[in-house]
Amino acid sequence: LRNNTSLEYLNLENNGGITNNGLKLLLKLVNDVSSINSTLQSNHTLQTSGLSALNKDSAPNEIEKQIRHALVINQENADDSAAAGREKVISTQLNSLTRKELCRQQGIDECN
Repeated sequence: LRNNTSLEYLNLENNGGITNNGLKLLLKLVNDVSSINSTLQSNHTLQTSGLSALNKDSAPNEIEKQIRHALVINQENADDSAAAGREKVISTQLNSLTRKELCRQQGIDECN
């Protein structure tokens, strides 16, 4: 999915739930903050995931919020993946607090 240029919707409904590790991997897929280059090479095509249907009875956790944020950026820049990449760099890589939190969420010990 990292190099996906056509899949816009990934249906995660009815999968019996997704683990926190699964959410971390999905977040890293749509906004890898291990480096600026990794963010630029993240998936900018995927626009929806069906995550909201998974946890209907509970509020989204921080990882889910970050996934949704990345997907919104993809939606808003559906015709220009380079613009989506730039927006993700600006919103996550250039904000040290956000970047630090995303590194923690993605299990990245040290962001370059």
